[in-house]
Amino acid sequence: MTIYLEGPGRRLVPVTRQVQWPVTMTSALDALADGPTAGEADRGLVSPASSLGPFGVGATRGAVLSVNLPAAFEDLAGQDQTVAAGQVVYTVTAFPSIKGVRFLVRGQPSQVPSDSGTLSPRPATRQDYSQLTK
Repeated sequence: MTIYLEGPGRRLVPVTRQVQWPVTMTSALDALADGPTAGEADRGLVSPASSLGPFGVGATRGAVLSVNLPAAFEDLAGQDQTVAAGQVVYTVTAFPSIKGVRFLVRGQPSQVPSDSGTLSPRPATRQDYSQLTK
C-alpha cells in the first residue's frame, strides 16, 4: 500500500509499505502513524502526521471518510498542520472508494488548513493539497 511522507521542500512523497492483508483504512493510517523507516529518514523523509497517531477511523458516508485527530493536532505549527492533513488525505484517498476526508479533533468536526492556508467546512480532498505534490 502507499502512504505519503514529507520530503524536501515540504512536498508529499509516496512510499510503499507492506501491511497485513486485507489492507484497511485503519492499517493505512497506522502505517502513516508509524512515521518514516530508518531508510526513509536517511533519504530526508519526515512525517508531521506521525506525531499525531494513532488516528481514529470513523464512518464513511458516500465517498467521505471521517478521521479523528487527537488534540495534539492543534499544537502543530501551521505548515506542519497543513502537511499532516495532506498526508492523511493522500493516504486514505489512495483507496478508490474514498474521495474526501472529514476531519474531527477530539471527536468534534474541525476545519484543517489547505495548502493555500484556507479553512473550509467541507471535506478535504486531494485538490486541497495538490500544491504539496508539485
